[in-house]
Amino acid sequence: MRSQFGIRKDLKKLSGMLFLQKVSGNLCQGIREGYVKKVSIRTVAKAAGVAPSTVSLVLNNSPKTSGDTRAKVMKVVHETHYAVKMKNRRIAIVVGATFPFGPYDAAIVFSLMKHVSEAGDVPVIIRDGDMHFFNFDSFDSIITTTYNHTADATITKDFSVPVISINNFTRHTDGIYTVVADDSQAVSVAVGHLARLGHTRISMLLYPGKGNFSKERRKKAFMKILSEEPALKGRIFEPEESPGWCSLGFDGNGTDAECRRWLNDFVVRAYDEGVSAMIVPWENICRTLLNVLKCQSIRVPDDISIVCWENRGVSSFLDPPLTSLEQDYDSMARTAVSMIRKHIAGGRKCLHDVLVPYIFHKRASTSEPARK
Repeated sequence: MRSQFGIRKDLKKLSGMLFLQKVSGNLCQGIREGYVKKVSIRTVAKAAGVAPSTVSLVLNNSPKTSGDTRAKVMKVVHETHYAVKMKNRRIAIVVGATFPFGPYDAAIVFSLMKHVSEAGDVPVIIRDGDMHFFNFDSFDSIITTTYNHTADATITKDFSVPVISINNFTRHTDGIYTVVADDSQAVSVAVGHLARLGHTRISMLLYPGKGNFSKERRKKAFMKILSEEPALKGRIFEPEESPGWCSLGFDGNGTDAECRRWLNDFVVRAYDEGVSAMIVPWENICRTLLNVLKCQSIRVPDDISIVCWENRGVSSFLDPPLTSLEQDYDSMARTAVSMIRKHIAGGRKCLHDVLVPYIFHKRASTSEPARK
């Protein structure tokens, strides 16, 4: 037979569980940028079994609290959607191996650092190859900018902090939500622009390699449009992966003979097949592609029109300036920071994946087709 002390202890534990369930309902409607008024610091302290002053120390990253105490308090904070006054939060920005040399990496990381800092938090850049640093430092949340799903899954498995991933579709079972450039919208805009000019034979040039989420989304969107628009006669050119593509993939200088030779074969084949327009969702190769076209005496846009993905600082200064689609880095970064702050404040139930439309730049590389 159990003692009265044991029964009282069980009742107290049950009471605490019921109390926690009561205050941790779905308060999505009340969350605005991670702010909910219904839960006080005393409520959090009572549910966590600590003093209000201890909750304050935890929320301000004080070294005076132990790891167990911090974990217990933050668990209640997340479950009760407590309104954390988020200042000086340390937010890790995970970057890939090409940072800061790739145009995408530099643009998105710069925007993230700006919005994290403007929100009063502290951005810290960490390469995806240096994940062991998480074992020696403390972060309140993580924003990943890599295309590495394995790395993202590792983060959520090994580190119990909120994670938002940019441009990488993930499984929600990993606890990751995403902000993704809307590739379907971009391809639709590109095809629509060319179709309105009168182009019916449109090709898409894809980069080599497997497992790239963005590439597969763009390819799928293009194939879907072709299946729905019988008047369009399009095809996809996709090279096989080979070591020679590495240098061209990042610097786009076209010095690799194998890359240039493949592009030359592609241009000749596409032009002979009557292609009047190309969509090139591969920003680093457009400069080399223009050089190859000139060597073949194929004029842009007189003989063939080109829509590419924007390479900041390059696309608008080429000859001719390229019509392009640009990822809205600033909007993506602003959205990701807003989501991570909601996540920290316990508003995970209110999160969802966000698709951010591309920005369309009409320039001189597209015109009505000379060949019908």
